[in-house]
Amino acid sequence: MNVTVEDIAPCRKRLSVEIDAKEVDAVLDGPVGKALADKLFEDTDLLIAQEFMPTDFDWRVGVLEGEPLFVCQYQMARGHWQIIKHGPNGAKEGGFRTLGLAETPPRVIEAALAANFSAAALDAITVPASGINSDIHADADYRAHLIGVLAKRAVAAAG
Repeated sequence: MNVTVEDIAPCRKRLSVEIDAKEVDAVLDGPVGKALADKLFEDTDLLIAQEFMPTDFDWRVGVLEGEPLFVCQYQMARGHWQIIKHGPNGAKEGGFRTLGLAETPPRVIEAALAANFSAAALDAITVPASGINSDIHADADYRAHLIGVLAKRAVAAAG
């Protein structure tokens, strides 16, 4: 599927592009977003846009063997859309608050319990062989494949 800048510029989308090993994040919105996307397309053939809805906080729910253990709410840094705002004067954090299971909105816990963290969820992940050692016992490609196999076994065993 080919998506053009015109397809995404009218929408509010979060844009993450890797350029020279640095992640660039921005929000596309109208002509400013189109100009930014045009500039980024000079260095890459692919931009990945995902729907982005600004929120004041993120939820984290710890689940073990299908049971919720803890709930934490991470607040966004003041005036920023992430929990940590990095700047020239250092990093500013948004803070957090822990909640008991009883005081957590039921839909938050339900969403966490419905999330798919199974061995099958790892099928789409591949480990690149670059940076993995090869020797007389195994080459890098085999070891990269083995990492995926062992990760799936560990998730299945924990499940």
